[in-house]
Amino acid sequence: MKAERAAKKLLVLMLGLAAAVMIAEAGLYLRGYRRPVLDENFKVQYLDMYARAFQRIRRDGVFYYESDRPRMPHALFPARKTPGRKRIFIIGSSTAQIFPKEAVERKLRQVLPEQDFEIINCGMGGFDAYRTMLMGREILRNDPDLIVAIVGNNEFVGNSKFVSSLRRVNPWKYQGLLSYSAVFRRLCDLLRPDVRVRSLAEADQYYAQSMSRLIAAASKSGVPLLLCTLPVNYRDNHFDDDSVSFDA
Repeated sequence: MKAERAAKKLLVLMLGLAAAVMIAEAGLYLRGYRRPVLDENFKVQYLDMYARAFQRIRRDGVFYYESDRPRMPHALFPARKTPGRKRIFIIGSSTAQIFPKEAVERKLRQVLPEQDFEIINCGMGGFDAYRTMLMGREILRNDPDLIVAIVGNNEFVGNSKFVSSLRRVNPWKYQGLLSYSAVFRRLCDLLRPDVRVRSLAEADQYYAQSMSRLIAAASKSGVPLLLCTLPVNYRDNHFDDDSVSFDA
């Protein structure tokens, strides 16, 4: 009898909780708290950044890392670095993404003909310092000899209506079956809310925090990190290459 009463109490409790959740779901829905419709750009910019950028594959008995994100420049490099070869990663936003890797390689061969280089471009259009920091921390696990960061031109400021003001999101809120629950999304907002930047001071602060974390991680790993600014005019173009064109 005691077990039967306990089972009934548990059933009543579960039904009560289910009813409370259903009422909360309906209330949040009526207040307009509905699952956002995500376009492909949001997925590429704000959800993929928490997934690994490179997947480990095997070809002809050799392990490689291959880029595994839409819009990211394709890269394929051996998991075990070739002895004597210097591995350089380029990270940052669209300026890094379209950076003339071949021109850099030719320039390096001119000034350091005795050295072998491997340049891997990980630039992603639209990335800010936070997302660049996440990328940099991942590639620190891929045996780099140098990381070149070209970042600082996507620290957008906006209000809650503009996606461009986003810096960090809670990916659980936007993907998976639970993301269809308004109650679950509300819990995500309370426990780990999305971060938006609404002033220049906040943008500067968030940029400094992200880059400081990347610099600290690179320093801990003993990897040099080269921070670059954007070229201001043709004077800064040091490549004899017609494909490299800066506005004079």
